[in-house]
Amino acid sequence: MGIHLIGRYTPGARKIVAAGPRVIREADPVEAARDYWLRGLRPALGRLSERDRKPIDYLEGPNECEAYPAWESVETARWFARFWVELARIMSRNGFKPCVGSIPVGNPPGTVGEIEAKLEAFLPALREAEKLRGAWSYHAYSLEYSTDPSKERWTSLRYRIFYEYLRRKHPELADLPMILTEGSTGGAIPKGTAGGRGGMRRGSRGG
Repeated sequence: MGIHLIGRYTPGARKIVAAGPRVIREADPVEAARDYWLRGLRPALGRLSERDRKPIDYLEGPNECEAYPAWESVETARWFARFWVELARIMSRNGFKPCVGSIPVGNPPGTVGEIEAKLEAFLPALREAEKLRGAWSYHAYSLEYSTDPSKERWTSLRYRIFYEYLRRKHPELADLPMILTEGSTGGAIPKGTAGGRGGMRRGSRGG
């Protein structure tokens, strides 16, 4: 368990961080993955007709860090990798290509070096996804609207850091598809841009 910040770093959040609460991790990652399949995904998929199941190209798992340790540290990223290796295998055995990660915007947190260390710990899950012809996913939210890639690099375009790392250190995984399974614009959209409301879609600069 832990906190997840979307927008402002509030005084309450500062108090929690300053207190340094320990991440609670109780479940074995392999058993947790099997339990998630049996109690979460399998019943939901079982309610679908064959016609509704057929168009599914990739199958996701838990949304973001939902109830599981993920990106808080290298250790939790390693736990999350073991969870996803097992869940990806279960998905594949049941006829689905896995889409691993469901990485929240701004994650993995930290400096570029810290991001890369956590990705390295998560590497077994990426290798398993590649082996099973799967993909991975990121939630590409723009928290403060901008058309500046250097700003968006830390939020909606953070996945570019991931691929820079893979191309440099693990080129065999650099072609692993990433699906941006969520995305929207936060903050006010400036005049002179086209696009929908925040939370709906990103705008593009008007001509």
